[in-house]
Amino acid sequence: MFYRLVLFIFSFTIMTFSYSEDNFLEFGNVDFGRNFKEKSKWTLKSGLSYIRYPSAFPDLEGVHESIDGVEFNELNGYSLSIGRDFYIGNSFSSELSIRGHYARTIDKVVGYATEEIKVEFAETRTAHQFSALEAVFALNYIFDYKVIDLQPFFEIGLGSGTSESEKQYSRVGLPTETEGSESYDASVSEKFSFSQISLGLNLISYKGLMSYIRFSSMQMVKTFRETTGTNKVKGAATIFDISSKESSLNESENVSVVSIGIGRYF
Repeated sequence: MFYRLVLFIFSFTIMTFSYSEDNFLEFGNVDFGRNFKEKSKWTLKSGLSYIRYPSAFPDLEGVHESIDGVEFNELNGYSLSIGRDFYIGNSFSSELSIRGHYARTIDKVVGYATEEIKVEFAETRTAHQFSALEAVFALNYIFDYKVIDLQPFFEIGLGSGTSESEKQYSRVGLPTETEGSESYDASVSEKFSFSQISLGLNLISYKGLMSYIRFSSMQMVKTFRETTGTNKVKGAATIFDISSKESSLNESENVSVVSIGIGRYF
């Protein structure tokens, strides 16, 4: 589904910028001409995001699965923002907006007995959910062309969010092993605040339709973490409780985000 949406955004961009002014669909009186560019206006944007999110599961040293410290997971998500673009003059403008993010990814990995024997002896399921809300300030400069206007921008954002991460791992012991089975079931809930700086480019048609690409670096500070779960490794006869709660956490991570999307000025 994610890749289909990427293809849709790419196709939308090509379609928007391939029509001339004479045969493009009419959208009322909204004309992104010079008069419209030099006025303050509202913006609505929707896009797709790729996020490298740092997850902190309890350590595990299993036969088919190992966890040691923070691991970065690739999340595919969505964003929606609404804002107000204020024209400054001399092709400069600034924008204030509210942006929401949501991402969810599920992954499954199967482990076999040996490379030659394709019998499933282990399985790992991982799920991540990420949601955040931020206030964004952007500074823009527009290059005025006949059909497509190019608008590079610089953004600063401040926000907060929550995440839910789950990992389930199981291994069936071989007949020749004693206590060879393994199990791991952990769920981690986190709260965080963040600051974000971004560089990007808007491609704007003469009708105010646009698409964008944005590269962001997010400095995230995790302030709360609650872990629930159990763990049993090969050779152990006991299932251990790995639950914990950290209410005064102050853990910093740098997160990379790449976004593409479409939007409209009105």
